Amino acid sequence: MAISSRVKLLAYNILEEGTVAVTGADSGYPAARLYDRSLGFYCVYSTSGAYAVTISANTLAVDTLIVEGHNLNGVACYWEYSDNGSSWTSAVTDWTQSDANQIVKQMTASATHAYWRFRTGTVAFQATEVFMGRMVSIPVVWDNQPRLKFVDDVAWYRTYGGVDHSIRIGPKRKHRTYSVFCDRDSFPIATLRSDFLYLDDFVKPLYVIDHEDRCFLAKFDGSLPEEEHLNEGLIIMSFSVLEIPA
Repeated sequence: MAISSRVKLLAYNILEEGTVAVTGADSGYPAARLYDRSLGFYCVYSTSGAYAVTISANTLAVDTLIVEGHNLNGVACYWEYSDNGSSWTSAVTDWTQSDANQIVKQMTASATHAYWRFRTGTVAFQATEVFMGRMVSIPVVWDNQPRLKFVDDVAWYRTYGGVDHSIRIGPKRKHRTYSVFCDRDSFPIATLRSDFLYLDDFVKPLYVIDHEDRCFLAKFDGSLPEEEHLNEGLIIMSFSVLEIPA
């Protein structure tokens, strides 16, 4: 497992900001579920076919694709962009998905194009989330000892005989606490402040790629990101995030 000196945050999804077109979604499982930041609700296509999720009128930078809750094992997948909606370029090398796990694809550098799409080969497509956005990569303050743990979702009760029993309400969840370095006058603090506006006063969750390269949807846990100004140009930002499971 790769250990990185950075943590990455992804606050906006261009599907929420641009115009989204899909092919053949079942009316009972609408396309809006692909960008509701909820991993428990599916968008489902009613018949098999070669399907595409296309975003137009985009003005935001993109370097990352995340697809959750899909059924694309063994299916050809394509992530593409265009400036005119007719001539398409592959954002990364086209691939055949080899499992049903979370898909994370990243470009070598962010880019801004008016049109983006994720399309597949023939399948009765379903997914809970299609996320296209830009990651903000921030250096970790290792002296402040990042803390990684799991949080359970278990209720305990004791019988009259004094025996403890547990009820699992949901799966265990990743919890991460970081301090990161930011520059007050430029990237990434200005970028982070701008991107956080897309969280609608922190109502929406965001994606986190932790320093062990694990990608998960999360909310800020406890206090919101806090800035500590060390000098005229250097800021340490501290925050904790808790995974939001499906």
